[in-house]
This record gives sequence, C-alpha cells and structure tokens, in this order.
Amino acid sequence: MKTSKLVLAFILSLGLHGTAQAAESKAAPARPVYTEVTVPAPSLRGNLLGIKDQQGIVVYLPPGYGKDTAKRYPTVYFLPGYGDSHLAYGSALAGAMGELIAAGKIQEMIVVSVEGNYRYGGSFYVNSPVSGNWQDFVVKDVIGYVDKHYRTVPRAYARGLAGHSMGGFGVLHLGLNTSGVFGALYSMSPGVFKPGDLERTPLSFSTTRYAEDFYGKLKPAEYLERIHSISWPGNFTYTYAFSFAYRSDGKPPFFDTPAENKDGDVQHDAVWQRYEAGYGGWEAKLDQGGVNLKALKGFVVDYGKSDEFSWIVDGSKYLSAEMKKRGIDHQLVEYDGDHQSKVNDRLKSDVLPFFAKTLSAK
Repeated sequence: MKTSKLVLAFILSLGLHGTAQAAESKAAPARPVYTEVTVPAPSLRGNLLGIKDQQGIVVYLPPGYGKDTAKRYPTVYFLPGYGDSHLAYGSALAGAMGELIAAGKIQEMIVVSVEGNYRYGGSFYVNSPVSGNWQDFVVKDVIGYVDKHYRTVPRAYARGLAGHSMGGFGVLHLGLNTSGVFGALYSMSPGVFKPGDLERTPLSFSTTRYAEDFYGKLKPAEYLERIHSISWPGNFTYTYAFSFAYRSDGKPPFFDTPAENKDGDVQHDAVWQRYEAGYGGWEAKLDQGGVNLKALKGFVVDYGKSDEFSWIVDGSKYLSAEMKKRGIDHQLVEYDGDHQSKVNDRLKSDVLPFFAKTLSAK
C-alpha cells in the first residue's frame, strides 16, 4: 500500500487543488495524506478485452486518522469521467479536503477516487461480459477492500458516491441498482439524454458498422490492437457499445449494430433500443429502481448551463422532471460553467460540503 515516488510526482505536477505549491505555502495546511492502492478486482475476471483483475484507487485519510486509532469515518467514493485520471481526482479531492478541514468547514471523512477507465476507453461503471463487471468492481471489490483495510463506518448512512460525466452516469446507475449501499449521491454533469437525443451524442453508428464490416473479420488480438489506436469520439463509441450493446460470442467486434433501411438510415430496431437504453431509458429505470433513490438521505444532480454537450443539459432537466413525477426527492443545480471547467472548484465548494452535512459518522 505504499505510493511510488513516480506516482506522487505525477499527481503533484498536475496543478489541481492540493498541489505541491499549495502544500509548501506557509499559509496552507499540511500536505494531505493520500495513497495510490492496487486492489484485487475479481469482478473483472473473464472479460473479453483482457482487462486486468487488479485496479487502482486513491485513498485520502483525514488528519485525525492517525491520532485516534479507534475513530471511524464516513467515506465518499468518486467516479471519474471518460478518459479522466483517478490519480488526478485523488489529488484534487485530497487538496480540497485538506483546505476545508483546516478551515473548520467540514467534518473529517475518508475519500476514495476509483479507476473507471481501461486501455480502450471507459467502463461506464456497468456490468458487461465484454469489458467486465465494473458495477460489481465498485460495489463489491472497492468498497469491500476499503471497509476491510480502513476505519470506515460500513453503513449506507455513512457512505456517499459522487462522479462526473461518465462517472455522473455511474452514480445514477449504481444508485438505482443497489440497495442499502449508499446514503447520498452527487451526480455531476451526468451522461444522460432524453428520449430522441441518442443521435446528439458523440456516438457514431457508422463507426460500429465499419467495425462489423471490416474489423469483424480480424482475430480478437489483432482487432484489439487496431482499436487501441482509435481516438475520440471513435473510442467512446466502441466502449459504449462494449458496455450496452455487447455480444458475448467472443468474436470481434464484440457488439451489435442497428440495421439500416434501404435508404441507409438507422432503423430503431431492438439493437438501437439497447444503445438508447444506455444513457437513456430513464422512465423504465426509475420505475424499476426508484425505490432505492427514495431511501437516500441526500441526492444532487448538477450541470453547467454552457455545457458543450447540450444534450446533458436537456437530459438532466428531463431526468429531474421524471424523478419529480415519481416523488424522488433531489436537487437539480444549474451553475455558470461548461462541461469541465469548474469541476475541481465545485468539489470544494459544493460536493464535499454536501457529503459532510449529509453523511453520519455514528
């Protein structure tokens, strides 16, 4: 459980909250204690992409952790967005916690940043035979490890979950599909779209069709080597398909693509519905899992009103309206920002204070 010097050097060079410069300032609090830990990930075993069954997390421990060896703490878990580093977020969260605790603004908490990306893109924090069971990785492997190795309060009322973008979607997905695990949720700029908005997202069915027609003829190892070099938004399309439209026959491209009509337009067939139900399908999801959201002590969804992915703005408003119809208590927060620019600021000003007020240590 020792942090390598290279990892610390990398994290502290990122210029996020809690940087080395802030730590060295005479007026700043002591440098936060946070460690990169490699945890066993048995939930990911057997995936078709060869993703390892060990993954990284970053654990922040508050200043009092080493002083009172009997005290237990609430825990906040954070899910990064697509392509974002759990190491960078570990640094940002640790820095924000250090500043807030030193200022006497929040209670002490353990904070954990969780890996959610892999060699080909993002996991979306769902279970898939192709990319692995990432939902189970978070809920079973990570939380189980942290509760065993650190002095947490291992109860839902003391456990919070936050995330941004793909991670914001992960917050909603895990909140809907787990019972008695989390007491509070904060979903930042989540991957959510309203009905009919699938085609406003970065997803490209021409990309998946190309994979069906050409990459589908390759052997798995050669196929995976090819897609490793594909950049945004192609890699987003592939990994979204691995997560929501997977095919588990062990043959490339590992997913299905909607059919086309004679004019070359995408048909809204059963396969299309699977893509739509990834970041969409919220009415059915809320009908099925809404009871889990009603049990929460606190629940926030936010978005920047100038988000370049405007479908997230519309999707968040739509999701909020559907939750109101079902009596699911939550806050919908709009702020002056885009998709990425104010995330780190809001961790300190809104997200962590929300959990400090909502989670209980007893």
